[in-house]
Amino acid sequence: LAGIVDVTLSGLSPDLRCTFDLACLQEESYREVAALQAIPIGTVRSRVNRVRTLLRARLKQEFADYAV
Repeated sequence: LAGIVDVTLSGLSPDLRCTFDLACLQEESYREVAALQAIPIGTVRSRVNRVRTLLRARLKQEFADYAV
């Protein structure tokens, strides 16, 4: 599972990867991430959502044979 996540994250653009890393892996608040990257908080939200959507799709694809 960790390998799938790592491969998916490594394929992201640097902007998406950095935003996701700060917000989700390092658990910084969206406000802090926005300030650190000098971007609007809405951009932080959309980037995190985009990465979560990509991860969800990748995991569904990978584990489709195990679905109940």
